[in-house]
Amino acid sequence: MTEAASPTYEAVLAKIFAYFDENLAEKPATPVSEQSHLIQDLRLDSMQSFEMVSDLEDHFGITMPMELFQHVVTVGDVAREVVKVIAQERGEA
Repeated sequence: MTEAASPTYEAVLAKIFAYFDENLAEKPATPVSEQSHLIQDLRLDSMQSFEMVSDLEDHFGITMPMELFQHVVTVGDVAREVVKVIAQERGEA
């Protein structure tokens, strides 16, 4: 049996966009994009960030070290970190 290919950056972004579409109480003035700032544009607080990470972990079957998120600023940053963790956990990094 072969293991499924790791999701692409674009697939991870799509999941994040869907998450925000379903879970943001207040829709941002502009559509969510790779460059959307998590705090300034999307107004995420620490609890919302934790919930997003938990959703991504469940969806992709990974464990995200919280310290990785000390340096993420944008939606694209989150997607890159998720792809990196998936690759590490699958031994592809």
